[in-house]
Amino acid sequence: MTWPARHRAGRPRRRSALPRAILLLAGATWLGGVMACPGTGAAPSTSRTVTFRGEPVATVMETIDRDRVERALRFDGDAITLQATLDARGFAIAATYTRRRAGRVVRAVRLADGAIAVLRDNVPVQRRALPAQPVVAVELLHRLRLAGAVDATLIDLSSAEALAVRIERRGPELVAVDSAGHVVVRALPEGHRTGPGAFAEGDTPPAKASPPVEIPVPGTTTLRGRRLARAATLVAALVPASEAAPDDAPPGPDARLPAPFLESDDPAVVAFARPLCAADALETARRVAEAVKPHIDPARTNEPPSATTMLAHGGDCDGAAALVTAALRACGLPARPLVGYRLVDAGQARARLVPHALAALYTSTEWVKVDATVPALGALDDVFFPVAPGLGGALSMGRLLGVLDASDLVAAPPSATGER
Repeated sequence: MTWPARHRAGRPRRRSALPRAILLLAGATWLGGVMACPGTGAAPSTSRTVTFRGEPVATVMETIDRDRVERALRFDGDAITLQATLDARGFAIAATYTRRRAGRVVRAVRLADGAIAVLRDNVPVQRRALPAQPVVAVELLHRLRLAGAVDATLIDLSSAEALAVRIERRGPELVAVDSAGHVVVRALPEGHRTGPGAFAEGDTPPAKASPPVEIPVPGTTTLRGRRLARAATLVAALVPASEAAPDDAPPGPDARLPAPFLESDDPAVVAFARPLCAADALETARRVAEAVKPHIDPARTNEPPSATTMLAHGGDCDGAAALVTAALRACGLPARPLVGYRLVDAGQARARLVPHALAALYTSTEWVKVDATVPALGALDDVFFPVAPGLGGALSMGRLLGVLDASDLVAAPPSATGER
């Protein structure tokens, strides 16, 4: 599953269809069925309600146990589910990624019996054996319970790509290193937090992405290993607890502090932000959005979405959200990245909801969205549907949900808007 890489600007020509969209979106629910696993009792589930203009549009639910993980979403005509059975160490014994439309399976990736199979419209289109080593699913890396290092195969369940990696524990972190020594995935145990602006033991994100590496995988074609890297760099929950609050809750003190990938104390970020700081918070946000806009390069989809990388090398809306957030924090303002879906023109009287990231600034009374891809400040509620705060949520949700066809949600497409 790839991320759309176009950045386009504009305002919708029509809004009259949006109430219908919201009514349909309000029916979206996570499928909370329990996956039968031998020896497993009732598993704990977490859930929260996503709202849009004060109305519930979805309930996010995840069921996690020591030997299974289940996540699912029903969105209008689409239903996407991810189920996995884990061994005692947290490796995937079996996993299934399924996308259904109107009750019909349009794509499925199944991992079982040492092989991975891909089906489209219920018809097998690909099957290949995997190396005889433990298997890790990208979405599940942060659930691993490893005591030491081990060789493994990393599987991107949404695209059925495989990558030979070595899983290592570095302090509280788990990292997956490819054959060239590049860290392609890093994750923190659930609930773990690092200090402001740093990973464990001073290990910080790389200044720039490693170059693409051709990695041969036995029994498959050669893969671009770095394609997996961006997809899974931020699978773990790296967002401070204050940013995991409901969308309308006032921020905690961490919303002004540096954080992993939001390096507001980095000298380059401070130098970038200082001339943009104004007495008025909204004016500061406007200046920051306009200053970040020239750094947006939709082609640079392999860059880690961090503020310093965005400033040095450019990037897409992930990096833009990180840099806007870090710059606002460098000016002493509470800010956080937000991820969700944006309604965009798909041509031929069609529209799509695509994964998108932007920043949010807290004024004295409310959160105001700041989107550098347009650029725009506020007034985005008719095109942007927030899902979760943070950057880690962006990749975790986006890899599972991908691009949703919104053709049935609107009577006419809006004009082109920013997307990633």
